[in-house]
Amino acid sequence: MTLPRQNTPVPVPAPLPPRPRRRRRRSFGPPLALAAVLLAMAAGAAHVALSHPFGAADSANVLLLGADAGADHHPLSDAMMFVRFTLRPQPSAAGWSIPRDTRVKLPDRRGFHKINAAFAFGGAALARQAVAQNLGLKADHCVVMRCAGLDALVDALGGVEIDVPEAMDYDDHAQDLHIHFKPGHQRLNGKQAEEFVRFRHDGAGDLGRMQRQHAFLKALGAQALRPAMIFRLPAVYAALGQFIDSDLSRFQLLGLAYSLRGIGREQVRIDTLPGRPRLIDGVSYFIAEAPVKARG
Repeated sequence: MTLPRQNTPVPVPAPLPPRPRRRRRRSFGPPLALAAVLLAMAAGAAHVALSHPFGAADSANVLLLGADAGADHHPLSDAMMFVRFTLRPQPSAAGWSIPRDTRVKLPDRRGFHKINAAFAFGGAALARQAVAQNLGLKADHCVVMRCAGLDALVDALGGVEIDVPEAMDYDDHAQDLHIHFKPGHQRLNGKQAEEFVRFRHDGAGDLGRMQRQHAFLKALGAQALRPAMIFRLPAVYAALGQFIDSDLSRFQLLGLAYSLRGIGREQVRIDTLPGRPRLIDGVSYFIAEAPVKARG
């Protein structure tokens, strides 16, 4: 006897859980690569621009004047320096510090004058002309450094380290000027730096002050060219406007500093103009040996 077949249900497998959707990873490769290329191009362009502050020229003669120049009044220039800056193939700076008592003739002025009067009579233009006609030193550019803005620049740089050669003590209550330094290595803030470069009340007089100004400018340059100064550039850039008047733009001045960043002491030679002091008609002058050969 045959039993009828029974329909046995076939088990149905449970449905598989849905696979999680794989997130597509965003590729940042091309945008990052493009940004890197653009940054590299910008850095390269900035390097080229900063490395050529004088345009296509590899060097230039610059007349540096130190004075507290106001907008409508030109006082006597306290310091005058003629420097040839060479940028390529190797950076260097060479030139002369011109004593303020140097005896010269000034255009459209009778008789002889001290060269520091040129700035008072006709500003940077007349000072530049006087140096060229009397000393044979022709400047391509002129930079007037105002004492009133020096403190802002030094503070923007974070101070300047310098060796004070000897004790310096002087009080001028009329100008509210009080200078007191002990000898030795120290960091000067802006106010102290201004006092340091203005001091001339020692046995050496103006010659001693010129020597201290040379030392200060070297120290200032060394501080400005330190790599960490890149973080202070905005403050330095703003301070330059208070400290300097020039036919060079602030960007060109920064470019000059950038181009000289690798300079060493052996590549800097600035001496006092050759000549001798002489008393003429009761007036003390410095008689320069002119024409003076510009250094390269």
